[in-house]
Amino acid sequence: MHERAKAAKPPARAIQSHARRQPEPVAPAQVELGRQPVTAAATLTALQRTHGNQHVQRILVAAPGAVQRDAVDDLLGDSKKPVKDRFSTAIADHTPTLAQLRGFLDGASQPDRETISSDATLMAKAKTKLAAPDYLSLLLALRVKKTGSVAHKSAEEADKLIVEKLSAYTAGAVKAGRKVSGQVAVLDGADWTMAYEREFGDDGEEATTNAFVDNEADRIFIHKDRGNPGTIIHEGMHKYAPNDLINEIGSAFNEGITEYFTRKICDSLDPPVVRSNYASNYAFAKKFVDLMGEATVAAANFDGKVADLKKKYTDSVRNWGTLIGHTKAGEWSKATTQLDPPAPVTPVTPTTPPTTPP
Repeated sequence: MHERAKAAKPPARAIQSHARRQPEPVAPAQVELGRQPVTAAATLTALQRTHGNQHVQRILVAAPGAVQRDAVDDLLGDSKKPVKDRFSTAIADHTPTLAQLRGFLDGASQPDRETISSDATLMAKAKTKLAAPDYLSLLLALRVKKTGSVAHKSAEEADKLIVEKLSAYTAGAVKAGRKVSGQVAVLDGADWTMAYEREFGDDGEEATTNAFVDNEADRIFIHKDRGNPGTIIHEGMHKYAPNDLINEIGSAFNEGITEYFTRKICDSLDPPVVRSNYASNYAFAKKFVDLMGEATVAAANFDGKVADLKKKYTDSVRNWGTLIGHTKAGEWSKATTQLDPPAPVTPVTPTTPPTTPP
């Protein structure tokens, strides 16, 4: 599926107090007393003691969000309490940011995450407290993997297979931090419907969709009862590829290329994972790879070296624009003819006009 990174929001500007008599609003955790940073609670207590209740009240009124963020940080950072208890209190008594929850959950064990995600009441509460995009990202932070009729591989397994089986091509992607782990949720029910409809709306095709990478935040969503064990590998392959190639050749051709590398992995497994997805796209892509060479196509797909691919194609006296026009229209038969050897050019022998005798 298409993937497009959404620009991250800039971090909130930090405001510090420099004057005692006319203090500006401050985030309590940023205040230094005796040059020693302190926690939100300790800061407010100290300020109350040294500046009085009125000063503290001005802070609470002027920067309640900052005070709450510090309170949430203190709560989530309390390692004496179980992970689920900290999460539950944060959701019940505060409105934590997605960044706070992701940072907290990234450091938790998977069993601890599952104590949260398996609690339907707690998850319903989180759904009411978080905006829809943040709730969907929370599902990824929790590594939600619903058990269904398909034996979907884990995100970690997908990373391992992609990196090892395609090691000749994925070094740059790995160096750039591309991965599947922490970017996948295997869902069903209302959560799947929410994810799907935020991406596609009510387009009538939900029932035939196995999985997708969304355009909102490059998140992978997989239906627990659809696809096969190669589904996460296919979707994960999109995560290892920058947008350069898809932007040049369009989604249909790109799906064929993605499926080509997916099947390269799936065919090598024991037992092999049989794939029939994107049959026409794959059949054309395989002929294209055979013509251009796997390494050249892989460099365009995983490292964004599209210019080299185009040059190799056009150097063979073929028209790139004509090829891409057919693939974007799904005209696979016409596109395939563009892979045939160019017709030989028959040299034209100039005719010599008859000479007139003198």
